[in-house]
Amino acid sequence: LRDLGLNIQWCSYDTMQSRDSLQILRQKGFFTGTLSMDVSSLPYEIYKSGLYDGRVSMPYHKKLLKELASLEFDPVKGKVDHPNMAGASKDLSDASCGVIAGAMSRRSLWGLYGISPIEIPDVARAIVKDTKDTEKLQKQ
Repeated sequence: LRDLGLNIQWCSYDTMQSRDSLQILRQKGFFTGTLSMDVSSLPYEIYKSGLYDGRVSMPYHKKLLKELASLEFDPVKGKVDHPNMAGASKDLSDASCGVIAGAMSRRSLWGLYGISPIEIPDVARAIVKDTKDTEKLQKQ
């Protein structure tokens, strides 16, 4: 996609089991990292905030909307999950949530759009901290 003209600069995976893919992407000049939607509810809090504030624009996708509408918060695990029923999933919602949470964690985007560090929401600061912690774990 990048070779076709899309300005793709960074890629992320949701698990540490993707080391080979991340290494190949890094060798091709991409910034890489891990960002899981299953470790905490923070990425979904960022996503929900952006949706409710009208800061997220996306094409109509019936299955994605169905997934988003059926998501549940599990207070015991402290994370967002799909309902425990046959055929339920959250793959599309995780992917779109990852894009939004990932974009919010890119300081280069803050500067590109002239967002002062003072204006950065606390949830965005938290996702940056989460991302840095994950990168530290990855190096160990």
